Amino acid sequence: MSLPSPSFLPLPRASLARRDAVRQLVRARVDAPRHERATITHAFAFKDGELQFARELLQTWSCLWLYRVNQRAFGGDFVVVDVSSPVIARRPAYAIDLKRARPLRLHDGTGVQLRNAPAVVQQIAATGVVDAECRPSILTGDARELLAFFAIPRKR
Repeated sequence: MSLPSPSFLPLPRASLARRDAVRQLVRARVDAPRHERATITHAFAFKDGELQFARELLQTWSCLWLYRVNQRAFGGDFVVVDVSSPVIARRPAYAIDLKRARPLRLHDGTGVQLRNAPAVVQQIAATGVVDAECRPSILTGDARELLAFFAIPRKR
């Protein structure tokens, strides 16, 4: 399956202080002609509280790395990787699709918005952050519910 290039954008904590974080990250990280950057930036743009969710997640948990998913990739809104383990094979990944006022749901990702989440995680694995065999847990729900989920200690 062919995903839009790039299919994800790393979101360092410090970059999220700016409202134009996506534009700055695309400019710094994406090797694309200048005339294509606006289209790429639009594909990663935050909507409906997504920037606030990203800020809160990264301000609270330093062991989590966050990736914004290209909205044309159908891999959800974000991928979260727990990098607390020095063993790459033990690092879990979570594909997230924010759904305002919806309860948290852990599922198989059969919906349209998450159908390519495993492929996006495989591209992230190519950077060495997670193991190539990593399969993401698929989470949907309200931002508050998702933030609470990450606050719960989980078995590694």
